[in-house]
Amino acid sequence: MTDRVFLFGTIAGLIVIGVAILSVLAGIASELFGYLTMIVALSTIFFAVKRYRDQELGGVIKFLPAFMMGLGIAVVAGVIYVLVWEVYLVATNYAFFDAYTSTMIEAERAKGATAEAIDALTRDMQALKVQ
Repeated sequence: MTDRVFLFGTIAGLIVIGVAILSVLAGIASELFGYLTMIVALSTIFFAVKRYRDQELGGVIKFLPAFMMGLGIAVVAGVIYVLVWEVYLVATNYAFFDAYTSTMIEAERAKGATAEAIDALTRDMQALKVQ
């Protein structure tokens, strides 16, 4: 079971971080897109548990082993996500947040937001950057 946890956790982590980095490089800043990416990537939990149940346990699995396997996959994916983001941030000299901020502000301008709304968003983004 441990090998499946690491295999499927690695797949999920690489899907999430790969799509996240590609979206940053492409200038896509959408919370919905990020959320959907994580849902797709973490659906590997379902496939891993189903495959383990069908191939190794004869079609029956109890709740606790399935839960622990899913939790293990999520932890492995989360660790990969954090490690790759840390490497990415160091490699780009922490330029992510500047790119994210400018993308969010440009998106609001494209929607036709007022100058006051854009100024408020800029202040919020600067406060978030300081945090």
